[in-house]
Amino acid sequence: MTDRMTFLTLAGLRKRGWTDAMVRDLLGQPDVQGRDPRRWSVAPVRLYLLARVQAVERAPEFAACATAARGAAAARVAAERRRQAVLAAIRAEPIRVPILPEAELERRAVRHRRLLDGPRGGGMPDGNGAATRRGAGGRGGAGRGGTGGGGAASGGTAPGGSAPGGAGSGGAGLGGTERDAAVGGVARPGGATPGGAAAGGALVRWQVDYLRHALSRYDALLDGLFGATGRAEAERLLRERVYRAIAQAYPRLAAECARRIR
Repeated sequence: MTDRMTFLTLAGLRKRGWTDAMVRDLLGQPDVQGRDPRRWSVAPVRLYLLARVQAVERAPEFAACATAARGAAAARVAAERRRQAVLAAIRAEPIRVPILPEAELERRAVRHRRLLDGPRGGGMPDGNGAATRRGAGGRGGAGRGGTGGGGAASGGTAPGGSAPGGAGSGGAGLGGTERDAAVGGVARPGGATPGGAAAGGALVRWQVDYLRHALSRYDALLDGLFGATGRAEAERLLRERVYRAIAQAYPRLAAECARRIR
């Protein structure tokens, strides 16, 4: 029968500052391994001779490993604090969505899509029916940046603000035929025009794309998160908050926003 005072369990080693990796690298296989007759456990009991443990603890390799382990533990604690702080900031930050008339939002969405597509094939009919090259329009409609005096927070809607960049909201909107032509001109090289339902669905997606682009400044809330797990969680939370705010400000875009949250 072994004397308990001459052996240490894995839990006892951890209390002395050992990590599992240190046990594996510095001690190797346990001196005694078996099952404890007093309690049932799937894992076998592993015992390490105290004299051998003390000898390793006096070696310089143990001091180096212990210092590295303490540094890694401190880094994990700091990363977890940062993750919690970023998540709290995302939850507390008001998401202000620019409020635009439907016609103006459609115009900006088409212009933004045109800028994204660039000069790759296909034409975009202009107001006179002539085909113009995609990307030839001004860059005003895809501006990025802050919110003006008007806007909607995620908790409600505010009257009348305008989104960053783009033309003013005073002009006429896209008519049904013009809308279909615009969607077909951007989406399909050669100017093929899809049906009205398909065109409307594409235009809804483009409007959500434009609004998400206008709110991209909130991505700065993710700064400082580098770990895959923590950053992915924060990105999911931010994506959900942004799309919920867009859906609240523009109920007709709610279905597309819900699709992007899933």
